[in-house]
Amino acid sequence: MGLFEKKKVEPSTDPKSDEIYKKIDTYHHYSEGALRFVKHPFRTLFEKPINILYVSVPAGLLVFIIGLSMVIQQGGPEAILTNSFIDDIAVFTTIIIVGPLAITDLLEGRRISSIEVALPNFFRDLAGMHESGMTLPGAIHLVSQAEYGALTPHIRQLDQRISWNFAFIDAIRQLGKEIPIPLVERSVDLVARASDAGGDIVEVLRAAGKDSAEYV
Repeated sequence: MGLFEKKKVEPSTDPKSDEIYKKIDTYHHYSEGALRFVKHPFRTLFEKPINILYVSVPAGLLVFIIGLSMVIQQGGPEAILTNSFIDDIAVFTTIIIVGPLAITDLLEGRRISSIEVALPNFFRDLAGMHESGMTLPGAIHLVSQAEYGALTPHIRQLDQRISWNFAFIDAIRQLGKEIPIPLVERSVDLVARASDAGGDIVEVLRAAGKDSAEYV
């Protein structure tokens, strides 16, 4: 079976193969739904800026309720309309809710920029190593040891999938799903389609690197 052909997971009597398939099933099991949050709560929380609202909104409402109850205890229900402290509580609540969203949005913008800058270098380095005589899995493993900014952890996950016997096309497409950035999705689709059609992987990677560099 060629490197670019899709591999169907079938039962096997080989203990080593069974172990690989078990790892693949476990990976998929913990990569989706609520289990993903259980295993990687902070990663899931910060992967999209809007996700932080799941924490900041309850926290803000809690602060508002506590502040409101303090005002009522001190001056009675009518104090809600007369006590200026309620305005301070409202402002503080808004900051608690909106502040983390603004910060995570800024950090996400920097992360996206880092990925877009590193992507052309990743494709070019991978093409160069493969052209020098290394196997594609070997080249991916070596590249995964280098530093590519915010793209680095995703490259290491790609290397892990290849080591688990994922087909290259499946692994690279999964990379595109993990990084929902137009440039990444476009480049990954180019590589996957060209590889699936039997194109020269070195030329495909170089073309993807050139295309992504022009996009940036």
